[in-house]
Amino acid sequence: MFDRVLAGMAQDFNNLLGGFGPRAQELNGGRQFFQFHVAEDRARTADKSWETQKELGNALYQKRAFREAAELYRSAALLAESPFDFDNGVMRALFDALQTWPEGSAPDRVVHTVELTTEILSFLAPDKPLERSLDVGNGKTMKAKYPNKGAGIAWSNHAAACLGAGDAQGALESARKAAEADPSFVRAHRREMKALRQLGRRDEAKEIEDEIRDYEKLAAGYPSESLALIQVGWITLERARLVYCPPRFAAAAERVVEAMADDDVKKVEARASLVPYCGGQLLMMSLVFGSAPIGREITCMEWSVVDTEGGDVVDQPPQGHASPKALERAPARIGCFVRDLALHGLTAVSVMLGQGLTQHVEHVEAKLRGGFPGVHEPYADIIVFHASTTNAGGHMPVPMTRDSWARSRAARDARR
Repeated sequence: MFDRVLAGMAQDFNNLLGGFGPRAQELNGGRQFFQFHVAEDRARTADKSWETQKELGNALYQKRAFREAAELYRSAALLAESPFDFDNGVMRALFDALQTWPEGSAPDRVVHTVELTTEILSFLAPDKPLERSLDVGNGKTMKAKYPNKGAGIAWSNHAAACLGAGDAQGALESARKAAEADPSFVRAHRREMKALRQLGRRDEAKEIEDEIRDYEKLAAGYPSESLALIQVGWITLERARLVYCPPRFAAAAERVVEAMADDDVKKVEARASLVPYCGGQLLMMSLVFGSAPIGREITCMEWSVVDTEGGDVVDQPPQGHASPKALERAPARIGCFVRDLALHGLTAVSVMLGQGLTQHVEHVEAKLRGGFPGVHEPYADIIVFHASTTNAGGHMPVPMTRDSWARSRAARDARR
């Protein structure tokens, strides 16, 4: 039963990608960012010094020297969690000493206190932020760690070495550190499952096995990795909003700016649709750029959960239905999307409303043109119109009035 639900949810997104026009899924922009991974993106510019320790560990692991390999993997993990120049004399001395301190000695016990060691490394040679915090008002702050591919690999390898050495409990702890560092690294979850089995915790192992299966199905269908990670419980909604969505948005915006380098004013079109997600309604924001009327599309450049309920009606005929709460929240989120595009040098001249929103053109336009104090300025000239088809309508044409045709033509002309 649950398999059919998962398949259906993923298919909802795949179907919707074609809901704005027959060529939507063929465009390079959409396909590229369909596969965007935050951990991979950050790894490209992260310090690589941890890899030396990992390779030394791999050599020992192949020789079945599991405990010795585990020590090197742990060193690699600490390096990955606190990026710095490994050629720094102070840091080299520290890690050379780490390898020579006798097991169980006072210095050895200190460096085995991972939290303390991480703080020391961060103080000695900080590089790029490892986490992001956001003041949400009323004295409250949200905080989340960025995904860390290197730490995920290193802690996962440490778990494998512990398993080889017969230390299932140590393997479980390290596998969970790996999964927390890089939730999308499936191998870390598999090693957590294996450690649980060795500890005789079969029911917990089965839960992990089911999560892995579900994640792989969802990740193949969802246009944003964070949506699949939330669905299986590997990240929270807060972590997704803080450290997964912004890098994806920024990378997409940067690529669009590069593609439109010859344009003095980089005119783009925002596209908004509601889709079912976790029993609620999710606002999916996409972007079209390039030559009108088709252009190139980046699907699901941004998303927001606008209602935790109403998922059963959002994709129902004739064109989908926005819940009252979604309809209240969606215009502000659309406005934030337009605002953030402008911060990256992109000017949204039009907004096309898709599934769940086609009948609310005037409402959304009024909200955008009025502005939201403290959120975004009024967009007095923005053109709002509805899509010609939606997934809810089986890709049958949305009824067009004279006003609809005029808005559609104005939007097309504005992008030229």
